[in-house]
Amino acid sequence: MRQLRNVFLVLDALGLIGFTIIGCQIALEMGHGFVVSAVAGVLTGVSGGILRDILCNDVPLVFRRELYASIAFVSVIFYWLCSHYGLSQDLTILSTLIFGFSLRLIAIYFGLEMPKFIYKDDDEHSASSKDES
Repeated sequence: MRQLRNVFLVLDALGLIGFTIIGCQIALEMGHGFVVSAVAGVLTGVSGGILRDILCNDVPLVFRRELYASIAFVSVIFYWLCSHYGLSQDLTILSTLIFGFSLRLIAIYFGLEMPKFIYKDDDEHSASSKDES
């Protein structure tokens, strides 16, 4: 079962980057700038995974601590830089696909995650404010 999970994550990484590129490319072709193309790329890439996980009754990967949307965003930056500096569209797509896919596989392999924000309890917060008074 562990092997199937790994196959799933690899295919998911490919889909994430592929759809991110498609969203970014369409926004740029429509004449939008970097911000709109970045939002379109990230939303297009991430929303397929969200729908899949919801239909499977799982918590979507993007809502966990995994590097998911951030890798899509870095891939959008890479795509935009490649297209902005005159690389051919085919080379831009291929290099972005390799770059983003490699980043996601590295994050999966090494278990890289976003930092977890730790909330202070109300009791701790009120106790610390009383100590300061």
